[in-house]
This record gives sequence, C-alpha cells and structure tokens, in this order.
Amino acid sequence: MVSSSRVSRRTVLKGAAGAAFGLGSVAVLPLFGTGGLKQDPAQCRATDESVRDKRFVISNWPLYIDEPTKKKPSTLQQFEHSTGIKVSYTDDVNDNDEFFAKVKNQLGSCQSTKRDMFVLTDWMAARVIDVGWIQPMDPAKVPNLHHNIIDSLAHPAWDPDRKYSAPWQSGLTGLAYNKKYLDKPVKSYGELLTRKDLNGRVTMLTELRDTMGLIMLSQGADPANFTNHEWEVAMEALTKATSDHQIRRFTGNDYVQDLSAGN
Repeated sequence: MVSSSRVSRRTVLKGAAGAAFGLGSVAVLPLFGTGGLKQDPAQCRATDESVRDKRFVISNWPLYIDEPTKKKPSTLQQFEHSTGIKVSYTDDVNDNDEFFAKVKNQLGSCQSTKRDMFVLTDWMAARVIDVGWIQPMDPAKVPNLHHNIIDSLAHPAWDPDRKYSAPWQSGLTGLAYNKKYLDKPVKSYGELLTRKDLNGRVTMLTELRDTMGLIMLSQGADPANFTNHEWEVAMEALTKATSDHQIRRFTGNDYVQDLSAGN
C-alpha cells in the first residue's frame, strides 16, 4: 500500500499547535520551489497496492501518539487488530522544512516517498495542497471526520471542506522547564530571553511560527495580526538573546530528548 499519500497539520501562529493528515497522490514538479506552480494529481497517480500489500507506512512527530500500557493497547495496536493492516510507524518528522527536504525530490519527480501518510503543520499542508499534490478523500470512507470534528478545526482556510486533510492533534505551543534546577519558576516566554540565571540553558524551536509567535505574544503583539515593526522588535529580541548566548540551541521536535532526560 506504500505509494500515494501526503499530509498535514499542527497549527502555530495563533498559539495553537496541532497535526493532521491527508491522503493523496504525488504530482509532477520540477526541483524545487512551489511558488506559483500548480499540478494535477491525476497526472501522476501511484498504483493502489492496498489489496495486495497489507501495510500502512506513516511518518509522524515524536511523542504524537499513545504508547501501549498493561491495561490498554495502543491506538496502533487497536488499528492493526481491527483492520488486519500492519503499521510501520516512524517518528521521523522533526521539523517541517527538514522533513520536506527529505521528500521534495520524490514529490517533484513523481516518485514514491515510501510512505502512505505523513504528519505536518497547517502551513505546509496548505502548501502541498495548493500545488496539487493531494488527492481528495472519499468522504464515505472517512465518516468520523465529518461527524465528529470540532467546529474550530472543521473549516481551515486552506482546506475549507476538509477534502484533502484531517486533524491529527491540536493544542497549545508553550514552554517547559525543570523546576528542580531553578530557584524560581519561569512565568513568561520573555523571561527565557532575558533572565541571567537561564543564560546558556534555553532551547527554542526552529519553527519560527512558534518561536516568533510566542515572542510577539509576550511583547503584547497579536501573532495572528502583527505589523512589520512588531515583527522587527521581536526579531531584535531573539537576535540579541542568541548573540548573548542566552539560547543554547534551536531544535526541531528533538527537544523531547532533553525534556525526557531532564536536561
């Protein structure tokens, strides 16, 4: 069944982070740059191997799915049991641009990415849908999508009828710290940029929609409707914190390794 899917979602600029998926076929695109280009998915449709090949291959972000427990099987285990389809699940989506770099040449040259589905942020979902890399889903085969989706996720501007995508997760982007190593709590995102006791101990996301959005929010700006000046002020604060070595490094979702280890 590995052949035909693309995906989407994890909202950010408005402070909400989520994830979603859409099923589709690859379309032809010269290497690379999607600006202004449109493709017809029908021109490059992968062969449906689902009858012969009972596998489902998915790439997702780290920690974006439940683990099995002694009392309850995981979502993947329940899916495999109820469908008879074996899942090959990899948490190799660390950053939108980083992952896109892995698959763009295959997408652009009408080759399989060796994945049936992958999970990305809204803005990247909008990008691949706009180019024409996503095949519409059959609503009859995904009834839960339209019956159970909450109103706030039902009609995104980039896929208003959810023809090409479905939410995977939605939530908030925030901050985390280990109180065992701090004398006082971190109460705002702005403190990460200025507190001297945090110098060299801060990591931030490479996803600027998250990082810059939260900095602007801490400065009183609306990250969903900001001015050029507000962006520049936020960028100056981030640049200064970087040059002052306040920020140890920028990461994708591999920050979870430090978080899990208590670093």
